[in-house]
Amino acid sequence: MHQSLFTLFRVSHLTGALFIIAGIVSNLLCKYPEILPVSFVVNCGCIIVAVISACLISVDLAHWVPDNDQYLRMEVLGLCVLGLEVLLSAILCFWFFKEKRAKTSQPSG
Repeated sequence: MHQSLFTLFRVSHLTGALFIIAGIVSNLLCKYPEILPVSFVVNCGCIIVAVISACLISVDLAHWVPDNDQYLRMEVLGLCVLGLEVLLSAILCFWFFKEKRAKTSQPSG
């Protein structure tokens, strides 16, 4: 387990912390709608980090030795959580993009 890219780069800690930050910033949009661009960027960053993390986990799974079944389950679970994270962040980014576009196309005045 000490040779795993999953644990070496602290994939679960990094993606989890970034996803929590993205959630906090997204929740603050109700009170402060002017931070919409910040929330969009944070959620896009969340997607990028999750995809990179999924690639690292995939490399680990490709080099998996069948002596540790528990470790395999942990990495597969991490991969599923990353998939859910990407899905949720992509939905938020889509909504933020639509909202941002709607605000810029409105006539001022």
